[in-house]
Amino acid sequence: MIDKRMLQIPSEELQLHIEVENALIKTHLFDARENEILAFQTTNLNNEYYEFDNDKLQTLFTSSPLQLNRKFQKTSLAVVSPKFVLIPAPLFEKDKALDYLSTSCTLNENDVVLSKEINFLNAYAVFSVPATLKKLMDNQFDNIEYLPHVVPTYLSLHNLFKTEKEALIFVNIHSDFYDIVVFENGQLKLFTTHPVETTEDFLYYTFYTLEQMKISAANTPVYLTGEVEKNSAIHEILLKYFKKSSWILKTSPYKLGYELNSINPYFYFSHFSQYLCV
Repeated sequence: MIDKRMLQIPSEELQLHIEVENALIKTHLFDARENEILAFQTTNLNNEYYEFDNDKLQTLFTSSPLQLNRKFQKTSLAVVSPKFVLIPAPLFEKDKALDYLSTSCTLNENDVVLSKEINFLNAYAVFSVPATLKKLMDNQFDNIEYLPHVVPTYLSLHNLFKTEKEALIFVNIHSDFYDIVVFENGQLKLFTTHPVETTEDFLYYTFYTLEQMKISAANTPVYLTGEVEKNSAIHEILLKYFKKSSWILKTSPYKLGYELNSINPYFYFSHFSQYLCV
């Protein structure tokens, strides 16, 4: 999907944001002057997560209607993966990043461990990127910035709900797992991920998390966002067991170009928030 105005703006004045989840690559072009997304594309490379193919990526760069083989003002790549951990800034030591992450998840020999400072949290996100993907992207783009999906997700939620005093729960759905994010008094209390295999798993992990946080499912607002359709099984479960559940209804802080107005921005909540991180 492309807003025709994209073709009239030099690429050096546009930001390119890429999100990778397994073999699925989402890309969009962002005009920071107008706070507007002007183009969006999804591509399935049909590859294994650690085996990104140079030819397939080069084909994407050269054939995409977004004209990805140009030089952009800023470029970011977010990895959607449960392989991340948040470390308080006073405790963070860069040379220990591998130790931080390996204690919280199982790493593959092809994982490259990186870190990203989150100023609002006074913390660092430590995360992994497939080595083959990072090498290909480094060769394609100058000064590309890598980040885990937790960073744009958190920053966007913080901007939307920082003035709220009561406890709030956010459920952000991805294709293979989902995030549970808990805010209270405008501060992040929890950001955790769980696999999505069955609706029973979804219900169990959600109730377990809230129980550990001593949060009442009956009285606390639960906001749904991400890759879930209305009247889907997960949506129905939320409505049944969480009485104050709803979609995020606050206005998006960015605009969608005219040709992109059919897109539900909260389906791509994390991806469309990447501009906040560069």
